[in-house]
Amino acid sequence: AFSDPQGPAELRRKLQEATVRAAGLELQGRSFRVRAEKAEAAIATTEAARSACEAENLRLLTEIQLLKDQLREEKQLQERGGARPSPRRAAVPPVPSFASRPVPPVPVPVDTAKLLRQQLLPPGRPEDSCTIFDPEEASLTFVPQWSENYLQAVERQADLDPDTIFGSRVPACKLEDIFSIEMFREVGQPPSKKIKRDSGSGDWEAADILTREEILDYKRKMGQIRSWKVAFSSAFR
Repeated sequence: AFSDPQGPAELRRKLQEATVRAAGLELQGRSFRVRAEKAEAAIATTEAARSACEAENLRLLTEIQLLKDQLREEKQLQERGGARPSPRRAAVPPVPSFASRPVPPVPVPVDTAKLLRQQLLPPGRPEDSCTIFDPEEASLTFVPQWSENYLQAVERQADLDPDTIFGSRVPACKLEDIFSIEMFREVGQPPSKKIKRDSGSGDWEAADILTREEILDYKRKMGQIRSWKVAFSSAFR
């Protein structure tokens, strides 16, 4: 028999966190698409610049050839003893346009964490609320229908890979953004000198970061072999 160590409130919290993480994955996908569009725009800009350079090179070569022809004619006239014609610059042909298409505007990338914070959660439902009772009145507590078989649902989700729900990275947490200078001014206090940007001693971006082999070994030991996207339709039945 399964015990109930956490209760429906803990499960509801986990389900809500899973929903938020799923929205974060969708926003992360949007960010990847924005980066792809930005790369495509950069390629188009490079092609346009290359075409402009080729056109300028062609114009310069044409002008050089005309000057050589003019210098050759003047030299032939001097050898024949004729009068030197007045210098006149030959007309330069117009530069052809090599632009294949207009360059689209480059979209500004948006932080996934900021987009996630803009996600509005649905309002709470009264049937999911639980009134707090004394221990002797616990039998009067309303039990939502979704929590009747939650232990079985949790067991069915034991082999899900959490990285497919929450992602493998977390947004940066800067104390300067949380405890801003304006906040200290509102309470009439000087900014705290104890707030540092990075007080940790570990280099989690280079030397101390987990290798891919270590991550895969951990998932194999924990039995995390399924993706949340594949199992979503059947995990919460």
